[in-house]
Amino acid sequence: MPLLDLSVTEGEDAILECGIYGHPVPDISWRKNGIVIGHMLDFKQSYESGIARLVISKSCIQDYGKYSCVATSQKGEVSTSCQLTVTGWQ
Repeated sequence: MPLLDLSVTEGEDAILECGIYGHPVPDISWRKNGIVIGHMLDFKQSYESGIARLVISKSCIQDYGKYSCVATSQKGEVSTSCQLTVTGWQ
């Protein structure tokens, strides 16, 4: 299940998720515009039962961009990407 483009209104949580399966279990990392996203308060990352999830709490205009989920294991690397659009209050 690849990442899908998402549009949210500023202040809403943005939830990005994709299905990634592998044996051995892959290491998962998230990137925004090609830069690795560390574990931060507003960016909650999880990987459970083959679902990688990134929750951006109370999104803001600066969260707009291209997000990628990258899975790496001894067998190689795969990734999926999407565009997150954040619109202001109307």
